[in-house]
Amino acid sequence: MYPLTEENSLPKALLPIANKPLLYYQLQWLTKAGIQDVIVTCHKDIAQKINVYLNTVYDLFNEIKVEVVAINDYVGTADALRYLKEKDKLKQMDLIVISCDLVTDIPPHHILDVHRIVNPAMTALYYEDPKADAEKTSKEMVIQSSSPSSTSTPTTPLSPNNTSHDDTKNTPVCTAIVCNAGYCSRANTLPTYAEINRYMTRQSNEQRIPDSAEVSPKTQVGPDSLVGDSSKIGERCSIKKSVIGSHCTIGRNVKIIGSVIMDYIVIEDNVKLENCIVCNNGKVLEKCHLINCEVAANFVVPKNIIL
Repeated sequence: MYPLTEENSLPKALLPIANKPLLYYQLQWLTKAGIQDVIVTCHKDIAQKINVYLNTVYDLFNEIKVEVVAINDYVGTADALRYLKEKDKLKQMDLIVISCDLVTDIPPHHILDVHRIVNPAMTALYYEDPKADAEKTSKEMVIQSSSPSSTSTPTTPLSPNNTSHDDTKNTPVCTAIVCNAGYCSRANTLPTYAEINRYMTRQSNEQRIPDSAEVSPKTQVGPDSLVGDSSKIGERCSIKKSVIGSHCTIGRNVKIIGSVIMDYIVIEDNVKLENCIVCNNGKVLEKCHLINCEVAANFVVPKNIIL
């Protein structure tokens, strides 16, 4: 995800999707599932940023308790779970493991109900894009189980882990749910991050232009775009299929298409951005034309640059 997650920028969990951090979407999904206790594991260097968001910004789901556990090393999912177990953070009950870059509208109860009924050691969710192969299946959900003698086990699960599973009984070790309905994607590459932003912006119920924003009457903001709080946009601008963050200043005659503009950005007059990502506190000076570019946090693009 370079340069979006550089040290002077944001951790992946706080990268904005339709002007809300990625972490917001996992917490929202878990809240719908009725989850009351959540543990966020992260490297020690970003734990403070996560805590600041949870303590000062994230106030929509007060019915759940969120604890941030900092780990000294960069580790994978399995090692993070081992660390939590060693620190006695895991209760003796089912748990859900979910990545911080997952965005989905698949109802949680579809997964949890299968897990409780089949009672495997692990249930994994796989998503099959219906657009990729429309002829594969017309079913919304396929459930496949592997017995204790099976050697094939999914390796990238969204998994409630049943710690009370009895291996002596003839019950499945793993149940895989293959779903091709609804929306499910991971923001683990720059293209998927940009695409998720476009999709969630179209689906957003938020006010397209908040009352605190100042947008010139001569500027067009498309119905597929969002403008953040306290942002200012000058005359004769065109904003299409894009997200403008909070506290941004955009000059006159600026065209922004299919782009993600984060917070506290300055874009001067006569700039054109197509399929770009501009990170926090970035500046794009006048008469620049950028296509398929990422501007790092705090970076200044000199005027008259064409890329």
